Amino acid sequence: MKTRWKTRTFFVAIMWVLVSSLLATDGLTTRALAQTWSWSNLTPVDGPAPEPRRLGTAIFDPVSYQIIVFGGTGANGLLNDLWAFDLHALAWSRLDATGTPPAPRLGHNAVYDPAGHQMVLWAGQQGAQFFNDTWSLDLTTLAWSDLSPAMRPEARYGSASIFDPGLRRLVQFAGFTDLSRRFQDTQAFNVETNTWEDLTPPGDTPEIRCLLTAALDQNTRRMIIYGGQHNGPLDDLWAFDLDAPGWSQFTPAQRPAGRFFATSFVDLDGNFIVFGGATSSGNVNETWAFNLDGTGQWNRLEITNPPAERNGMMGAYIEQENRFVIFGGVGTDFYNDIWELSK
Repeated sequence: MKTRWKTRTFFVAIMWVLVSSLLATDGLTTRALAQTWSWSNLTPVDGPAPEPRRLGTAIFDPVSYQIIVFGGTGANGLLNDLWAFDLHALAWSRLDATGTPPAPRLGHNAVYDPAGHQMVLWAGQQGAQFFNDTWSLDLTTLAWSDLSPAMRPEARYGSASIFDPGLRRLVQFAGFTDLSRRFQDTQAFNVETNTWEDLTPPGDTPEIRCLLTAALDQNTRRMIIYGGQHNGPLDDLWAFDLDAPGWSQFTPAQRPAGRFFATSFVDLDGNFIVFGGATSSGNVNETWAFNLDGTGQWNRLEITNPPAERNGMMGAYIEQENRFVIFGGVGTDFYNDIWELSK
């Protein structure tokens, strides 16, 4: 009996070593067995749908329970159309807004202001023209308003923004200008006063870049930025303190390959989660998580049946339900599919 128990224990130990070795990739843990995230394809089989595109913007409107998509670029050029995806009906509808809309563009930013129930949009590119305008879409009346003040940051595309609900401001970092240079400034647009403020702190700051991704960490009131492009894909991870402006770097020694045109969010458990993007080896459909509160490690989430490899997709996080929705992007072609990452 004792011999059988020892044999069984030895067998279990050997199997654990084998499984552990299979779950290690270049020193990064692959959470293939323990993870609980799953991808679901929400794409309707019929009905109206937006033109396939990349580098537009998406926000979640909790009042109408819809994903709102604006602009981007597709096979036929730049866009400034407005679409809503109803998360109850799983159906698209085109929105007819009033007022003069923003010019067609790509590489702009958009955030949701819950107190004003509006989408706030800024910057972007149209051919040789770069924008530094700021717009509001009233999500109750569907009316566009140009909020652009006289004093504003330099025009750019490929920056990253989050919305700070406590101080009601869009906070942005970096981007690329028509002067063929990149930025490393941190700027904030206050939606109550329609004014910009330069928050760029002294001291350690992420290097110049564009095409990065950013997400809000609600619990610690930080803007998390990752990756982007500057003489090739970047792989660093930083946090900007919204209350005491300053940057802190979290980049661990073991990390994923650098990437740009990815999308990201911070989940309810304090994980910064990144999907897709372009690497030096091409587009990917990987999902990675970095624990901001504990381990300080990147973990690749091996999730079955993910979306196709792509970059430039639009993402919107539904915090109340810990769900992340992505739309479009480009891989082997322009896409207009819509997917959900949820637990």
